[in-house]
Amino acid sequence: MGQEQKEQIASLKAEIKALEDKVEYITRLHIEKENALVYYKRALEKEKVDVEALEKETFLAALAKIMRCYDKKYEKEYNEYLRAKQSYDAFLVELETIVEEKQRLQVNLQDAKNQLKILKESFYRNNPQAQLEEEKERTCLYQKKKELQEAIEAVTKVKHLAQEVYKAYDSAKGWATYDTFLGGGFLGDLMKYGKIDEAESLTHKMKAAAKYMEKELLDVDVTFHGDFEHMDGITRTFDMVFDNIFTDWSVKEHLAQNLQVLANYQRQLEGVIEQLRNALVSVEIQIKETL
Repeated sequence: MGQEQKEQIASLKAEIKALEDKVEYITRLHIEKENALVYYKRALEKEKVDVEALEKETFLAALAKIMRCYDKKYEKEYNEYLRAKQSYDAFLVELETIVEEKQRLQVNLQDAKNQLKILKESFYRNNPQAQLEEEKERTCLYQKKKELQEAIEAVTKVKHLAQEVYKAYDSAKGWATYDTFLGGGFLGDLMKYGKIDEAESLTHKMKAAAKYMEKELLDVDVTFHGDFEHMDGITRTFDMVFDNIFTDWSVKEHLAQNLQVLANYQRQLEGVIEQLRNALVSVEIQIKETL
């Protein structure tokens, strides 16, 4: 009896998963069709037809109007109204069919879930140990979900800080280009190093956040070591004391190198986020299977 119930539970879970996929698909289709309906309403408006009146008017009634009309100009204009009305009515029928199918699938899905609930309750009454084991598994999965969410949040924070550092260095590089080719002088140096100071301050925050991120990643068995440590420091005194095209060019090159390192680092972080999100989806599916 226990084995038979387990097989029935597995079969119902598979049926529920298939129904959930269908409901998800038809819900997306419903939204798309609702959005497309705007196009057909605009087509009616373009023909200067009272949309609300036409929505209540049947196709046959509109046809009868044309048959009684002998004014060629009016007939031409109303034929355009009629074509727009035909398209609109046909689309409404299609939309109503989708809504009906969506409602049918939702009812079937709820029925299957109710059957599963009853069957599991019966199974657990006869197999209390199985319920305990499933609850233990579910608790572990929820914990893993929480850790993955925390890891995603930590990596996302580092990514945002890396973007801010990149913006500051990119601005500094713009001033360095101005200083190199247009002779920015002391003002150029001042603006350039103001942005470099901002970038370096943000880099300290990013490094602190990265340490916390690595801890969170270890909790979900992900090892990650970014290469932003290879960013160069900028020699301010040398540049400002011996201000010439060679020192300006050197600073510009250092900034370009740092920007490249940061761009690579951001791509690495995006890859980790995608990996974590895929793992989170997998865990969420496993959780649903235990409910």
